[in-house]
Amino acid sequence: MLVNAQINITSGLSLDDALEAVAAFESAGVTAVTLKPGETGLGAPAFEPNTLAGALANRTDRVGIIVADSALYGFPYHLARRLATLDHLTGGRAGWAPRIRSTPAEAAAYEWRTNDEPACELARASEYAEILLELWDSWEPGAERPDKASGDFKDDSRIHRIEYHSPSFFVRGPLDTPRSPQQRPLIAVDLADACELPFAAAFADIVVVDAPDATRLADLIAALEVARDTDPRRILTLAAVHRPGVAAADDVAGVVERAQLDGVTLWTDGSPAAIERTLQCIELLRERHGLRVPASGQTFARSLGIEHDLAVGKRVAA
Repeated sequence: MLVNAQINITSGLSLDDALEAVAAFESAGVTAVTLKPGETGLGAPAFEPNTLAGALANRTDRVGIIVADSALYGFPYHLARRLATLDHLTGGRAGWAPRIRSTPAEAAAYEWRTNDEPACELARASEYAEILLELWDSWEPGAERPDKASGDFKDDSRIHRIEYHSPSFFVRGPLDTPRSPQQRPLIAVDLADACELPFAAAFADIVVVDAPDATRLADLIAALEVARDTDPRRILTLAAVHRPGVAAADDVAGVVERAQLDGVTLWTDGSPAAIERTLQCIELLRERHGLRVPASGQTFARSLGIEHDLAVGKRVAA
């Protein structure tokens, strides 16, 4: 069983708290930790996920580090570069959890979002993800070639512009960061609604299904297989578990077995009490059901067994 942990970054989370929590999760055998901005009315968090991930990069050597960041706002080129840099810093253990829905504050602040239907957001998010995939692929394997005699470090014939034009974005490329250790950061998509199925089917390496009950969970997983159609890639499916604890451990294992999932993502805030409850749940899962623990020195994709199944996307723009 794969077990990932998600930390919702709230205003009360200190850097020491975050470092200790991720170190404890890695020691407990989790495959990855997702860093997500928490929704709280008690003040803004001190950290945003990208910079916090950078601080964690040299404090870990096995666990994947997934950054939750918007696929709607900001410049795709900048996020592609930040995540590629994180993949280099971690030796190939970076991931991206795209946020494909606007918060109320975002929806009120940006004019492009002209209605409350999710279709316009999903179309923009799809373009955003396509750009990241193409930028990460703009350096061919072998393009980085240091040459002391010439003073150059790259083979320009293996580096390509992407020339991406769409209603929302114009990105010429290429990325100014060499190809990352695992080809590109992995993409982990939260799936809670049927309208999100096309995005998950096209771009996800990992799908975290957030369902209120077993019936809804089974329905979303079945619909995901239909949406994937003839795609031969292996996509890992995990169930989202809110407020995990000791009492939930066997229930969690039962959900994974009945739905034939690859594992779970345990959602928690950064409070010491919540971290402790989550660690207790992980320990019971490990003792009673066994965990797939990543090995030191492996890329995130290889530790999951999907290094040959990474999504490449399908361009819908010109």
